[in-house]
Amino acid sequence: MIKITISGFPGAGKTTIGARLANHFHTPFMTIGGFRRQMALDMGITIEELNKRGESEPWTDQIADNFQKLLGKINGSFIFEGRLSWYFIPESLKLFFVTNKYDAAKRIFNDQRESEGKFKTAEEVVEYNSKRCKSDIKRYNDIYGIKNCYSPKNYDIIIDTTGLNEEQVYKKTIKKIRLWKLKKFLRLI
Repeated sequence: MIKITISGFPGAGKTTIGARLANHFHTPFMTIGGFRRQMALDMGITIEELNKRGESEPWTDQIADNFQKLLGKINGSFIFEGRLSWYFIPESLKLFFVTNKYDAAKRIFNDQRESEGKFKTAEEVVEYNSKRCKSDIKRYNDIYGIKNCYSPKNYDIIIDTTGLNEEQVYKKTIKKIRLWKLKKFLRLI
């Protein structure tokens, strides 16, 4: 049985690697960001507009948060990707993905999602990511008292994806998970 939660900065590769890890471990994968993006599309707004709305209307986050809390209790093995999955599923192995803002912007620019609107340049994405992170920090502090959802102290493993392709990030992640499991096992004996 394995429970992994994944978080990190926008464009760091969380969803891509989360899906590959789910395949590797033969376990379900759920992305809370995907859930919220679908909420935004169903409401006819962008994820940025949903996040802004969430700064004064906590229900926009609480629906997704309650959903992941419930699924975390029901499922034995899973991989969740979401900003607060580590918080709602504290017994999980908590991964945090980082990258520099320019790599993140290029990745997002090259893989634009309908729920995020359309960017004309990667520089626009840098600005968008900055606003998005500030909104996340504000909302989660206001709702749950979490000072900074992006703080590395909340996680077991930090994975820097800067300058790496998908395969390199995947191999690096598997290696770090194996090392973490070994250290955990050695502490038990």
